[in-house]
Amino acid sequence: MLTPDTRRAHDGLFAATARPTLPHGRGATGTVFGGKPSVAGFTLPRSPEHFIAASAVEGVPVREDGLRMSGRVDVVHQSRRDAESQNMIWADPLTRNNASAGLRAKPRRAARQLILALAGALSAGAVQAQVTQSEHMARLLAWLGGEWNNHEQVWQQRLVLADPKAQARPTLNGPVHWTFRPLRAPNIGARVFQVLHAPGDRPEAPDDIRLVRFKADEASGVVRAEWFALQDGARWLAGLRSGTPAAAQAASAANQTPAAASSSAAGANADPWAGLRPEQLQALPGCSMGWRYDAAQQSYRGKLPSAGCLGGGPGAPAPASVAAAAAPAQAGVELVLTDSLLSIGPAAAEAGRAGASAQPAHNRKVRYFDGWVWFKLAGPLAAADDKATGFMAKVRLHSEGGLVSVTLPDGSPSPYVLELAQLTYQNTRQPILKFALLDRASGKSLTYIWANTDATRIGMNLGWFQAGLVQKEKDPNFAQ
Repeated sequence: MLTPDTRRAHDGLFAATARPTLPHGRGATGTVFGGKPSVAGFTLPRSPEHFIAASAVEGVPVREDGLRMSGRVDVVHQSRRDAESQNMIWADPLTRNNASAGLRAKPRRAARQLILALAGALSAGAVQAQVTQSEHMARLLAWLGGEWNNHEQVWQQRLVLADPKAQARPTLNGPVHWTFRPLRAPNIGARVFQVLHAPGDRPEAPDDIRLVRFKADEASGVVRAEWFALQDGARWLAGLRSGTPAAAQAASAANQTPAAASSSAAGANADPWAGLRPEQLQALPGCSMGWRYDAAQQSYRGKLPSAGCLGGGPGAPAPASVAAAAAPAQAGVELVLTDSLLSIGPAAAEAGRAGASAQPAHNRKVRYFDGWVWFKLAGPLAAADDKATGFMAKVRLHSEGGLVSVTLPDGSPSPYVLELAQLTYQNTRQPILKFALLDRASGKSLTYIWANTDATRIGMNLGWFQAGLVQKEKDPNFAQ
């Protein structure tokens, strides 16, 4: 049987196997033990005939910035009951595989035995080892890449502000949509991200752009992020808004308008960002930050000295949503990142300053859905045999307040809008993914359905109105 030991001599895991006295007066006891990170293993002092034992041990944490686990399997087969054997394996936090085995048999009795000791490292090594800088870099960039929106936060704040019984009056955060997209820009660096700021309800219309270059800082143990502006940021934004960033790149190189450069950019399949040159960037003095992992909160944290680092060209103000969260403009801005949440707001030391909002902007990573819409033009009062219908074969919207205008066959707007949003209602405290049909004039829901927040398919059928959505297969955290 397997029983836990209440002693704490090893300050860790302990279990013992015990078996009653066997025939011939022989007994068998074994121990699986583990404690501080330098010791864990299995020992079998004595084996009866045909005894087989196995063990597996998980590691314990020894550092704050990473966790690794160790798995061991011991198999001992003894063919003669009076032979003695001992087998032990152990793991050290800095050793991936370390094993030892020994055998001793009584001289007067020949013994045949097979001892197999396997020591395997799960996750990447032994019981515990520090997460490397390359692993931090990979995780940080994987978490950061995507589009982010603070729709639910703004929705909740508006509900509270509209409630006459509410005692606390929150400061309303501006609706915002961020895009952190990895770029292939070899002339700039090996790891470069494009950062776009846009209004929360119009992600397709960015109003500011930055580039960020990431480097591992081995000396300080952080991932360093350097922020840059583009010399011709307005041209790049115009190209992005028109859906032709290649034209913006060509315009930047030739000092032309995006429209005039579009003909030269057309047909060029090369990534327009790949040709970006260092002289097309503008350094932002002081706009460098170190992302450091907080194991207790399972998040990365970093601080920029000014809200202007996140947006605003030379002499231009930072985006309103950023400036409002970190006023005055020179106040430090803290970024906190998890795999699904990006908070941007005043650093702790700045939060108490006059004019600074104490509520950071909480942006959740979006998921894009593709779908279709069918409806009867006469609306909910349409006759069953009414054949006048509209159909939209391709619609795309995201999970954080994404909107799609339902249009008539001639392209003009219908009275309806579709919305997809992850929300948490105060009376249930349960987050849901809500798919709603809105009245365009009032903005109110005509009807809605809901599903789990991780749903990848969702739809509605009202008879006269039908719609279906499926999560985008490739890169669902990006519109394109």
